[in-house]
Amino acid sequence: MKFESRGLSSPVESSPTSSKERLANKKVRRSLGLAGVGLCMSTLTSFSQSEVAEFPYEAETTFAIIGDSWAAGSGEGPFEEGTNVPGPEGNRCRRSKNTGVHQVADKYTLNTLDVACNGATIGEIETGRYGEDSQLDALRDYPGTVSAAFVGVGGNDLVDLGHFMNQCMATGCPPDSELVKDVERKVKSEEFKTSLTELYVDVAEASSNADVFVLPYPNPLPEGSLCSDLVGEDISQTVSTLIPNLNESISQAAADARRKDYPVYEVETFDMSACDILNPPFNLDRETDPLAFGHPNREGYRRIGEKIEETIINVYQSESSKE
Repeated sequence: MKFESRGLSSPVESSPTSSKERLANKKVRRSLGLAGVGLCMSTLTSFSQSEVAEFPYEAETTFAIIGDSWAAGSGEGPFEEGTNVPGPEGNRCRRSKNTGVHQVADKYTLNTLDVACNGATIGEIETGRYGEDSQLDALRDYPGTVSAAFVGVGGNDLVDLGHFMNQCMATGCPPDSELVKDVERKVKSEEFKTSLTELYVDVAEASSNADVFVLPYPNPLPEGSLCSDLVGEDISQTVSTLIPNLNESISQAAADARRKDYPVYEVETFDMSACDILNPPFNLDRETDPLAFGHPNREGYRRIGEKIEETIINVYQSESSKE
């Protein structure tokens, strides 16, 4: 299956460049393009002029989305046609336009190449899943200009996250259980971190050295929240330890890729309590759509989108200050 992209740009010949060269090019393009950005101001109702001016990517370039169910948006449809087909042979990648990356791209009039897929592991980013093409090949073959790639993957390499959460809710998952201990050993292993680093490097190279932003997993059961009372202390303690450890490994892998001189940055981690009753950020309905359970809903992805946008601007300002 060939992937769909929205608003395909004209083919562009590109070659790898250093992060300093790319930054200099962005500065020139931004200077030339600010007048054009001003023409689009009427559509960017939630941003001030200064915020728009600081956003480093040109309109009509492309954000690529690589990864698993959290990157794909499995928590809330509607889903891209053909990616929510039931049955043993069906495609269940469940790609949604509600994700944080899509919301940022929409605000800044960018295109998207979304190839993320529910359940994907690090290895399946290369091999494909549900009969789809390799996510990396889709990125390599894309004829437009990819300004940034967003990668969210890793959880499924440790455990089937959906099964894990359902088991925790049904029978509990105390921190001293063998299941939890096994996951903790994997998440802290050098093999896991090395696999992530190699993937981030592969994404950077497949996108002609576009900026790569690594997406963490927001912690749904932060310590000190009301969640302990609602879901049980064992579950809360397990998840509130596991997610930060996973994000720490993701952060270390991104730092290792940067040390190899690849433009890889991590989006800031944050807590997003599943027990926010007034404005819940997660889909907690296991009956209506089991595959959506435990994933961010549109509100959750709105919050993630804010962090993505904030990180992009902060990285751009930080890199600019080094010049």
